[in-house]
Amino acid sequence: MRSLFNLVAPATRSKVAGSVDGLYRGLARGWAMDLDEPTSRLTVRMVDASGRVIARGLADRYRADVQKAGYGDGYYGFALPAAPHILEVARFLCGGRSTELPRPNSKRGRRPKTFQRDGYVLCLDPGTAGSVLTGWAIDRHHPEERRLIRLRADRQSLAVQRATLYRRDSLDGGSDGFHGFSLPLPPHGGPLFVDDLANGFEFRIS
Repeated sequence: MRSLFNLVAPATRSKVAGSVDGLYRGLARGWAMDLDEPTSRLTVRMVDASGRVIARGLADRYRADVQKAGYGDGYYGFALPAAPHILEVARFLCGGRSTELPRPNSKRGRRPKTFQRDGYVLCLDPGTAGSVLTGWAIDRHHPEERRLIRLRADRQSLAVQRATLYRRDSLDGGSDGFHGFSLPLPPHGGPLFVDDLANGFEFRIS
């Protein structure tokens, strides 16, 4: 599984990039990188509402999509055991300054950007100028299918992921909620597009 607003982590002075992608097969997955020390590996702590650490792990798993987007050697992925109800309330902290990693749809009060064609829905979380693009995609006529999403810049493919992450906001219309994706954005801007590789739909997002 490849893999979530200004999505460089909120305390940007700490120079941490990354996100919590979402839940997949009982694991909260994501990535975290110290931009000042790209060869170091950060420990990620999942904490509950009281601040108690309920899981921790080293962000040292290889992520080809993260490397392809321009972030070091790509060994910045993590996976911590979790359940949907835990993921809803947990915070993910890393680094000496306890930088909090952003989660999909974590910016309250800002509307997502939604594209629709017939029964197809692509929903992008607000703020795509940081290190990660998150959202979900579904064909309402075939909600059991997992969409194959590609992020590209002009003709250059940046990342491809099947949309299988848990997203509560995709539950309408017979969906089981596992339609989310999280794609690393390149450090430098430019026109970006999201394609659905199964049906050929393409959307310019910036």
